[in-house]
Amino acid sequence: MTENVVGERTTFKKNPDYWWTGYPYLDELIYIYLPDPQSRLEALKSGIVDYHRYMPLTEVVEVDAHPDIRASVVSSSSYIVMPFDVTVAPFDNLLVRQAIQAATDREAINQAALLGKGAIGYDHPIPPFDLHFSEEAKANHPGYDIELAKSLLEQAGYPNGIDIILRTSTNPGAPMMEVATVMKEKAAPAGINIEIRVEPEATYWSEVWLVEPWYTSYWAGRTPDAALSISVLSSSDWNESHYANSRVDELIVQARSQLDLEDRRTTYGEIQEILIQNVPRIIPAFQLVSNGMGNNVRGLESDPGAWFWARYAWLDD
Repeated sequence: MTENVVGERTTFKKNPDYWWTGYPYLDELIYIYLPDPQSRLEALKSGIVDYHRYMPLTEVVEVDAHPDIRASVVSSSSYIVMPFDVTVAPFDNLLVRQAIQAATDREAINQAALLGKGAIGYDHPIPPFDLHFSEEAKANHPGYDIELAKSLLEQAGYPNGIDIILRTSTNPGAPMMEVATVMKEKAAPAGINIEIRVEPEATYWSEVWLVEPWYTSYWAGRTPDAALSISVLSSSDWNESHYANSRVDELIVQARSQLDLEDRRTTYGEIQEILIQNVPRIIPAFQLVSNGMGNNVRGLESDPGAWFWARYAWLDD
């Protein structure tokens, strides 16, 4: 890194001593930070930038219609999440979390946030297309059930409904605003009254993430072990929910030593059952990864893990 102007740009120079001979191709890479979503798209269209990372799906059609730029879209195990801090009221009440779970319309969120093209999530980070996904655990998920949500809320001690705050932002990594908007609308009939607070992009990850008790977030795709170890293992620094379950900890470690797929499926299946039942996090959908780029950009197609492997990139003349 040769320059860093906070909130403006960061510049990187090619490492002449990089271990992999021949890489990277580019001599220099400049990240430009544009806080306004529309300004990012306009910068790509005008050629000010060559690459628009985490481009919203809603911009794909417009980008592909432009003669000088294109979109790259791929399915992924990256997911949108609304984690609860299970140590803070009212989210320390399991029945409250289960009520919100039953008031989450995943199909509506998928349609509004991902144009209906994402995969439905069931409150754990293993996507339906992964070999370790458990259909048995899925069958025990309540789905969108307003009457169940009302009943659970009453059992939790909120017969007249509950008022809660959901924080979100226009961050380009995921359609978090759309998720929050649908969540508010679809949970209201159950008596779950959500106030949406839109926080600035610039401070979201320092002042909201891992700080506030309920907010929208997203994670890049990972293998089941990596996804679970970083998000729900009790010793993880990035355990958003401050969730601690000794059985889940034990199962995560156990799966690492299981060479047989069926053995791992059984272990991960139990973890999925526990997370669906305990609801430390609401995971309504798995994202598509979409990026926009100039027609001369090569080697930077969208990655299912949402990684940005700049060492492979080059620009055609």
